[in-house]
Amino acid sequence: MLRKLMKHELRATARWMLPMFLLVLLATALARFVGSALIDMDNNVLNTIGVILLMIFVLSIMGVCVLAFVLMLYRFWKNLLSDEGYVMMTLPVSVHQHILSKLLLAVFWYACTVLVLLGAVFILTYEIGFFTDVFRALRLFFQELQLDWKAWQSVLTLAEALLIMLFGALLFSLWVCAAMAVGHSFPNHKSLLSVVAFFLMEMAMQLIGGVGAGLIPDRVFYHMDHTEVLGCILGIEILAGTVFYFITAYFLEKRLNLE
Repeated sequence: MLRKLMKHELRATARWMLPMFLLVLLATALARFVGSALIDMDNNVLNTIGVILLMIFVLSIMGVCVLAFVLMLYRFWKNLLSDEGYVMMTLPVSVHQHILSKLLLAVFWYACTVLVLLGAVFILTYEIGFFTDVFRALRLFFQELQLDWKAWQSVLTLAEALLIMLFGALLFSLWVCAAMAVGHSFPNHKSLLSVVAFFLMEMAMQLIGGVGAGLIPDRVFYHMDHTEVLGCILGIEILAGTVFYFITAYFLEKRLNLE
């Protein structure tokens, strides 16, 4: 049943994400091959058109970064907390499957967004011999991996940084979902109470984080390298995300008020 939920979510979200991805790549190509050339021309009208194309490119990059996050939250609200919730909650599906379908699709679209942004960077920076230079740099890097532990540390640091960004996006998504689930457990003023719940959770995280940091001796932080620091940040994100996940599941299963 989880697969069917994800298939339904994929269809509902793809009609928004795929056109946005195409817009980003098209805007990037126009900015790269047309906009930059128009800006260099000695004509005010053409210069203005070039600037507009570059602005469209910047706005499309910002838009695609925000859309995946906003769309996940919108689908969570529309599917489970609005009038559709009456139907969705009668399906032979657990609350955990509902939440996981949203989270897994969010991970999928977050990853696709990163790939599209990398494609945009490639289009902007492409020059003749680009692939030759990239393959040469990769070959030298993998040669260093066989000889130098520091190169492996660089790979580990990069992997941890990417995971921190991914789990950070998921953490914030779960945070907002948990706040909405709490707010919609009340009969009235659900949106307002969702906002209140969000900031109360933020205050609780800051309090717990401050107390936790105060209990750890300073010398522990001084002896940690950057890889260990990133690992701690990743662990904190996973722990906080787990807490928000179970808060969301509890309020959806036990306290949801759709009236």
